[in-house]
Amino acid sequence: KRGVKEILTICSDTSHKDSMAVLKTQYPHTELQLCILGKIRSSTESVLLEDQKNFNDDLQKIQMAQSITEAELVLSEVRVIWGDKYPDVINSWYKEWEYFTKYFTYPVAIRETIYTMHAVEPMKKLIKNTSEFNKNESAQSLITRLYENIFTKIERWGTPFVMLDDIKPLLHHHFEERLKGLT
Repeated sequence: KRGVKEILTICSDTSHKDSMAVLKTQYPHTELQLCILGKIRSSTESVLLEDQKNFNDDLQKIQMAQSITEAELVLSEVRVIWGDKYPDVINSWYKEWEYFTKYFTYPVAIRETIYTMHAVEPMKKLIKNTSEFNKNESAQSLITRLYENIFTKIERWGTPFVMLDDIKPLLHHHFEERLKGLT
């Protein structure tokens, strides 16, 4: 049988929550999560310029937490420091908190792979630039050009875009029950 059999996790920004929920109906065991880095970025952009550096530094401590318990403690501290000045921003973290908690269940190597924005952002730009094609270009031509551009970039960067071989054993261990019978 062809096609996608399982989606282990979906990580997206807040603007895609509805799409994530629709995917969850087709793949009910999929772990849905919002991108914690995107949330930090959008939250920081919502505060006064003079507060952005300190605010961002405090939110980064949530991402760096080693456990959900530690992350919740840090979020509480952020609320104490910034809650009176930016109640809507802080309350939005609590409102969406359930979508960030999966992040803390992953081993650090998986977290780093999912959340390495240094690799993701240039790839998003590359894909966007490559996808701007004229109406006469075939889909196959676009895919070929995208593929060539990605590997040209990887050669220039000098390292693989994703070190999947490094995290495969961790993914297999973390999702062991769900992967049985799929490989």
